Amino acid sequence: MRNQIAPETILYALGRSQRWVAARMGIDNSLLSRLLSGERDWTPETRRLFALAVGMREDMIAFERVLES
Repeated sequence: MRNQIAPETILYALGRSQRWVAARMGIDNSLLSRLLSGERDWTPETRRLFALAVGMREDMIAFERVLES
């Protein structure tokens, strides 16, 4: 991960709710919640939609969780 920001950090920094971003993405809020929690994997389409919704380039967003050892 090179200077990427976690999606949940982006929401906090922008002051946007999950519900607002989910609506902009055109998906259900519960799906966004599962994506953010790691319960569901980000697809190329959900990555694209999230980046568009928050006004950032995809490569700036850390969609993959870093596992601690």
